[in-house]
Amino acid sequence: MAYIGNNAMEFEPVETENIGSLAALVLAELPNCDDLMVRQQLGFALREFCRETDACVIEQPCVAKMTPFGAYAFPIANVPRGMILGTVLDVSVHGVPVSFSVMDHPYPHVVVNGCVCEGDKAVLKYSVYPKAGGEDCPKWFKERYAEAIVAGAMHHLLSMQKRAWVDPQRAAEYGAKYTDAINEAAYRRLGSPADGGSASAIPCGGLFM
Repeated sequence: MAYIGNNAMEFEPVETENIGSLAALVLAELPNCDDLMVRQQLGFALREFCRETDACVIEQPCVAKMTPFGAYAFPIANVPRGMILGTVLDVSVHGVPVSFSVMDHPYPHVVVNGCVCEGDKAVLKYSVYPKAGGEDCPKWFKERYAEAIVAGAMHHLLSMQKRAWVDPQRAAEYGAKYTDAINEAAYRRLGSPADGGSASAIPCGGLFM
């Protein structure tokens, strides 16, 4: 159970994992590459993948909370540690999709267009992505997209000029796999409400950390 102020929020914090464990898969292909460089490129690919696709989606149930401005709103409270809010994709109040706006003061929250009363329940869907240099992401996301993240790191590493492992042909092959994975993840997110698709999405530009 998580808390904002004195209000218990009805969700469990997101379980995250570090993508550093994927370094072994890259080093098996590029044994001469430095471990730190591999981890940096995995982190870069993870961040790029999340930002390009909005596929790292958090679904957060919550209850309306009174803001200091005298109106009820729904706090955005389950952004995993080390990650940043990307886009608010969808908001449903009592199971009904509603239009909304996103505010960042005094804390990140969603204001819906219409009357909201104390105790009203909502489900917020929003994307997140790692902070610069971050290596953590939700466990389910790592499991689903590990192959794509590795492909992205391989593409970047094999494209590095003046390195012993540079290989333009293999870089292009991994780049194609990475691009296909990005397109598929973005299509899945946009094309299906079950995967977070929404016509009312509001980009937040990484304002909330």
